[in-house]
Amino acid sequence: MSQDNIPITEFDSLVSPKELNIIKASLPYLNSNGQSFLSIYVKLRELINTMKLVENEDKLSICSMNNGERKNISCLIDDIKVYLDKNELDTINTYMNTINTISMYNEYMSVFSSFDDGGSENNDE
Repeated sequence: MSQDNIPITEFDSLVSPKELNIIKASLPYLNSNGQSFLSIYVKLRELINTMKLVENEDKLSICSMNNGERKNISCLIDDIKVYLDKNELDTINTYMNTINTISMYNEYMSVFSSFDDGGSENNDE
């Protein structure tokens, strides 16, 4: 996956405001010393912003799911798929297909085992 196509996360938007993104975009145009200094500055500012978020749970909570929303592992994987390269995505898809197949098999077996249980009760009468 191209780095250009990766969307910014809500967390990143909180810790890396527009001003820091402008500095990041300017890095290739600076000499080596300027790049080093500003790279460290940007990461330090992001760390400070993250620490402020941790201190203020209200701001950090906007990265959380809504109270009524309950997501499962499939939702999590769907959300992270945009950040994976092709090989990682293929591996995740294979894993998820395997999990879905096992789940369907278990449902199938539970349905048919209930038929077997119901049928044997009728034979005992």
